[in-house]
Amino acid sequence: MTKTPITVPVSMRPVKNEDSPCKNGPVYFQYKTAVLLWLKSEGEAVVQDEPVCQGEVDKKIVEFCAPVSGILSEICLADGEECKAGDILGYVTAGA
Repeated sequence: MTKTPITVPVSMRPVKNEDSPCKNGPVYFQYKTAVLLWLKSEGEAVVQDEPVCQGEVDKKIVEFCAPVSGILSEICLADGEECKAGDILGYVTAGA
């Protein structure tokens, strides 16, 4: 059985503002990212690309989906916890 992480996509990384009035160079806007609500509980079956968690990214609600079909075996970040691009939200165990 293989554990596959559910991660915050790398596309959620901060973006550079080249037009920044800052004299020392460009300013990076840090996206505020947080887990809002888990739609599934540990031990529940999930299907690949099924939303398992909702988060808030830059004041927008987004869904984080299961990377594979299997069982949601572990939740690493609870509702309300902040996270950043690349963080692991939880794990899906395939073939369980």
